[in-house]
Amino acid sequence: MDLALFQRQYRKDLTDQSKNTLAGSLWLLIEPAIMLLVYSFVFSVIFTARAGSGHDSPFIVYLAVMMWPWFAFSQALSRSLSVLDENMGLMRKMALDKHALVAARVCSVFTLQSLAYLLVLLVLLVLTGGVDFTRIWIVLLSVLQLLLAALGLAYLFSALAVFVRDIKLAMPMLIMLMFFCSPIIWTVEMIPQQYRHLLDYNPLTHVATAVRGALLQGETLLSGGWWWNWLLAAVLLLLGWWVFSRLAPWFEEYA
Repeated sequence: MDLALFQRQYRKDLTDQSKNTLAGSLWLLIEPAIMLLVYSFVFSVIFTARAGSGHDSPFIVYLAVMMWPWFAFSQALSRSLSVLDENMGLMRKMALDKHALVAARVCSVFTLQSLAYLLVLLVLLVLTGGVDFTRIWIVLLSVLQLLLAALGLAYLFSALAVFVRDIKLAMPMLIMLMFFCSPIIWTVEMIPQQYRHLLDYNPLTHVATAVRGALLQGETLLSGGWWWNWLLAAVLLLLGWWVFSRLAPWFEEYA
C-alpha cells in the first residue's frame, strides 16, 4: 500500500467530514446523540425496556456504550462506497494505489467516531458514574475487530459497486437490517427464549456483550464468538482485498 497517499487521503478525509458545516466536528456527536435520545425515549419510556441482565445502568447508558462503535462501523461502510467515484478523475490521470483510498476513508471514519466515543464515555462517567474504564482494552480490541471487518467489507462492496450500482442503493437497507438484528437498541431479554440461540450467529452480539461487560460491569465477558470474530474479520479483510485487487484494473473503464 502507498503509505504516503494513505496519509494524505486520511488527513483530507478527516477535515472533509466537518468542512462547510456550521457545527463542524460536533456533528459527530449531534446525530448519534439525537438518535440515542429518540431510541432511549421509545424503548425506556414507551416500551419500558431496561438494561440487560446483570446491568444496573440507566437504559440510555446501556444504549450509548454500543451506539458509537456501531456508528463507526456503519458509516465506514456507507461512506466507503463513494470514495472511488470521488477520486475517479484523478485516477484517470495518474496511477494511484486505490487500496490506500478506501483504507484512508475507513480509518478516518473510525478515528473521528472513536474520539467522539471517548468523549461520550467521559461524559457518562461524570454524569452517572456508571462507566468502568479498568477494562478499556476490551473495548479497544472490540473496536479493532469492527475496523478490520469494516475495511474488508469496504474493499468488497466499493469494488463491486463500480460494476453493480444497485449496491449503493441497497447498502442503507443492509445497514438498517444489521442494526435492528443486533442487540444495540434492544436487550437479549426482549427476544423470545426459543430464538435467542440465533443471536450467537451475529458477530455484533459478541462485540456488544464484550463492550457492555467491560464498561458497565467491569468484567471480562469474552465469549467464544468474540474470539471467532477475529477469524471472521481476517477472512473478510483478505476476501475484500482479493476481490478489490482483481477488479481494480477495470475501475476507470466501467466507472
